[in-house]
Amino acid sequence: MADSDAKPPVPPNITTFRWIILIIFILLLARLFWMQVLKYPDFVRGAISNKIRTIPQIAPRGQIFDRAGRPLAVNEPVFSLIYFPPMKGEKDVYLPEIARYLAITLDELNERIAKETKKRYRFQPIPIYDDLTLDQVTIFSEFKDTFAGIFVEENNYRRRYPYGAAVAHVIGYTGLINEENLALMLDYGYEREEFIGLTGVEKHYENILRGRPGKRDIEISKGQYKREINYIPPRSGNDIYLTIDVDVQTMVHKALRKRRGTVIISKPKTGEIIAMVSSPSFDPNRLRGAENADYATGIQNDTIGKPQFFRSISGKYAPGSTFKLVTALAGLETGNASENTQWTCTGKYKAGTRVFREHYTPQGHGPIVFKDAIGKSCDVAFWSLGVKIGPTKLGHYARMLGFGDRLGIDIDGEKTGRVPDKEYKLKHWKEDWFDGDTANMAIGQGFVESTPLQVLWCVNAIVTDGVVPVPHVLNAEMRGGELVSANLPQPKRLDISPNSTRIIREGMRRAVLYGTCKQLRNIGISCAGKTGTADVPHGEEPHAWFVGFFPYDNPEYSIVILLENAGKSSDSSVPLAGEIIKNMSDIVDL
Repeated sequence: MADSDAKPPVPPNITTFRWIILIIFILLLARLFWMQVLKYPDFVRGAISNKIRTIPQIAPRGQIFDRAGRPLAVNEPVFSLIYFPPMKGEKDVYLPEIARYLAITLDELNERIAKETKKRYRFQPIPIYDDLTLDQVTIFSEFKDTFAGIFVEENNYRRRYPYGAAVAHVIGYTGLINEENLALMLDYGYEREEFIGLTGVEKHYENILRGRPGKRDIEISKGQYKREINYIPPRSGNDIYLTIDVDVQTMVHKALRKRRGTVIISKPKTGEIIAMVSSPSFDPNRLRGAENADYATGIQNDTIGKPQFFRSISGKYAPGSTFKLVTALAGLETGNASENTQWTCTGKYKAGTRVFREHYTPQGHGPIVFKDAIGKSCDVAFWSLGVKIGPTKLGHYARMLGFGDRLGIDIDGEKTGRVPDKEYKLKHWKEDWFDGDTANMAIGQGFVESTPLQVLWCVNAIVTDGVVPVPHVLNAEMRGGELVSANLPQPKRLDISPNSTRIIREGMRRAVLYGTCKQLRNIGISCAGKTGTADVPHGEEPHAWFVGFFPYDNPEYSIVILLENAGKSSDSSVPLAGEIIKNMSDIVDL
């Protein structure tokens, strides 16, 4: 009887089926919980996003001021027109009217919309017109309920440079992000419409000057603006103050008179750049907007003047006789010369099989002592001294004095120049090095190349007895309402004797008293200097150099001048130096 009441066993396949049903049911419950509870906020946001458009709020850049607080780069507010593309299947019938108020054709407007749409996700807001007039702002604001899908953005800014071409190379300019780099910049938190520093200080101090974008959430219904529902304001970048004295800068800019060249003035004891002018220059205010297209194209295509070329730090030139300061220091430091060393200059010098001849003094200087060899720029003395020192030691002291490498100025674009050696000539010219190459190098010709900034830094080292700061243009930064001085690297301490630098300074003073710079003797400011007339290939006129410091007894300023193809330095760069130094005495205390 008991056996007849027992239930038959459940087949294994039925048990497996039941478990499968149970698991599926549990999974469905879990999916329902995930959708109804866990993901509910996301779905709500997604639904809202169908009618919310976010407009990035570009932050104002930090402004740039000179050492006295005068504005060099400022922000001007502009009004932009933002367009919200209609939903799929809809057509904006108000575009002809919008084009009419913008004073452009419908084709132009459609072209702008199509161009900007390609860069963005579907239905993303599009900036279609910058710099609205006040009348246009009034019209579009009043009729925002009439015109479908437009919005006037009031928090846009345009960079303006009050001193224009006078400061263009140092300050630089801004521009939209390049399409090639856009993806990377977006990853770094930039917005597509954001302007970034492209050159000069604007580029080098981008991280300080750039602010942090905000956003404006706009409710859209059927493609039309309804209301603003959220606003996160942008955060401005930090202002910076430069070492530049804009009065000196503009004075130098005018003195150059658009000649091809550059002038740099610095404080040798601190490394501060007081003025840095490259000529010819350009107006950075005219590099933006369709109305300036011809101007921008013109300066880009000027292959002779090269207005955008920053000669001060990017130009590489034969330094000519300014390099004799290197040879002089190397001679004194190696014991190959002293202040009592004397040569007999006949106007020519033989190095190996080559005979070198003085160009401007073919008859020679006669008996000449070390300091006068500097003051009168005697080639024979320095040809002889250079060969005696040798190319290895000469190259060593050239590099010590800043040639052949970047000095680290806080502006992008600095070049290294070149200090040649035997390996360089063998590699690039497939020839051995000869005494004639050393003789050429000793007077700044041959394979030597330097930037004007390097020539200036060399003189700064001589003025400061080898304790020479890094050249810089940043003076201070405004952080949270407090002015914070720039964090500068320690000065370089060169292994040179103060006695050697004293001798060279005295030789440079003799250049002013009765040597190659004697036009500066009666300008009212005591100074010292060294000229250089550097030969160039292709039969062109030589480049004209002047480098010096003033006042002589207590040097506060150093100056370098390079004029391209200006001929003899005593006829070009030296008179310009006199004009600038005299004008400076009316601007700064000397």
